[in-house]
Amino acid sequence: MKLIPFEPGDLLERVKQQLHSFFGIDSDFIPELSSKIEVNDTEVFVRWKIPPCDDIQVYVDEQCVTIRGVTKQFLETAETKVSYSGQFSHRLQLPVKVRGERAQSTYQDGVLEIRINKQ
Repeated sequence: MKLIPFEPGDLLERVKQQLHSFFGIDSDFIPELSSKIEVNDTEVFVRWKIPPCDDIQVYVDEQCVTIRGVTKQFLETAETKVSYSGQFSHRLQLPVKVRGERAQSTYQDGVLEIRINKQ
C-alpha cells in the first residue's frame, strides 16, 4: 500500500474549485490564514493575515500563539446570495521562548500583528 501525504491546503483547494464550479463563487470568498514570524534580539513579531472578524482572541504562552475568532461574510451576485459564518482557531509554534504576559496585538485591514518580548 502506498501512503500519500495529506496536505491541508489540498483539501481547501478542492473546496474552492467545487464552490466555483457549482455556484460561480471566486476563491477570494474562502478565508485563508497565513502567518509570518520575524525574530530580532529582543522580540518576536508575528503577522497573521486572517478573514474579517467580529471577535478575535489572542493567547500567548512561552512557546505558542493561539488565535480564535468568529468570521461572517456575505457575497451577493446577480444569480446567488451566499453567506459564510463560522469560528476558527489556529495555533502557531514560536521558534524561541517568549514572555506571553507582555504581548501586544493590533488588528487592522485583515492583518493581526502581535509583538512579544523574548525570554
